[in-house]
Amino acid sequence: MNFSKKTSQDIVLKKIKSIYLGLIRYNSQKYKEVDIKEEEIALKEINQNDVYLIKNYYKAKDCVITKDTKLKDQLKRMNILSKLRDEF
Repeated sequence: MNFSKKTSQDIVLKKIKSIYLGLIRYNSQKYKEVDIKEEEIALKEINQNDVYLIKNYYKAKDCVITKDTKLKDQLKRMNILSKLRDEF
C-alpha cells in the first residue's frame, strides 16, 4: 500500500468533502443555494472564481469579506459593501 504524501492528502480531502456534504451541503437548515442570474447583476468584470461572493452578497445583503484588494476595488465601484479580511 502506498502512503505517500499525495495519498495522505487525498484521504484528508475526501474526508473533508464527506463532512461538508454530510453536515452542511445536504442539511437544509445550514445550506441555501443562491440562484441569481448573472444577467441580473454586472459580473462581467468580476473574476469567475469570485462570482459566488457577489451572488451571496445579493442574497444575504451583507458585507463581502475578501483578501483580494483588486476585488475590493471592483466591489466599491459596484457600490457593494466590502472589507479586507484583515480589516474585518
